[in-house]
Order: sequence, then C-alpha cells, then structure tokens
Amino acid sequence: LRAVVLVTLCFSALAAFPDATLFAINLSAMCNAAVVSIICITVIKARKKFPGQAAFNAPGGKITPVIMMIVLLSCYVPQFFMGGWYIWVFTASYMLCGVLIFFSSAKKRRKAETESMDSLHE
Repeated sequence: LRAVVLVTLCFSALAAFPDATLFAINLSAMCNAAVVSIICITVIKARKKFPGQAAFNAPGGKITPVIMMIVLLSCYVPQFFMGGWYIWVFTASYMLCGVLIFFSSAKKRRKAETESMDSLHE
C-alpha cells in the first residue's frame, strides 16, 4: 500500500508541472544519446587497442561508430542554436561523471592487478 501511495504522489507531482515533465523526458533522451556516444568512442578505442580480436567486429566495420557520432552531433547542433544550451551543459556534466567513474574504476582495477601480481611473486 505504501508503494502505491508513493507512486501516486510522485506521478501527481509530475502531472502538476508539465514543463518539468517535458524537460525530464528531453533530458533522458539526451542522456541516452550521450551513452550511445560513449559506447561509440569505447568501441573505436577498443578496436585500436585490440585490432586482432574478433569481439570488436561489427557490421559496417570501423566506420559505423564514427557515423553514429556524426549523426548524434548533427542532432545536437540545431538545439544549441535554438537556445538549448542547457542540454549541452547537462550532457557535458553527464559525460564528465561517466569519465570520472571510468577512471576511478580503472585505477582500482590497476591497483588490484598490481597487488595480485605482487602476491604471485612472493
């Protein structure tokens, strides 16, 4: 019963502010585009780092992620010129959070690997 009341209150609050709901929907769409961009960049980097591994083969070859990045950026540019600068700010902050999480987890992974190798040599 508490879950039903909580969900009802949340959706009632969203319904009271339709502009905020539209903003949240647009923001989530932009975040999804940012995630796709990050995946494209990761695939490009992985293909350069591990060129011989078949796990990174995709239809269209190496050009597919590049084309996807161009498409995403071409969708962003008109919104920026129409006064949608806040979308770029949210996207940049979202990507910055992702980069920070990536590098912090990579640092932890390297530290764990180093400790693992040190224990093997003892």
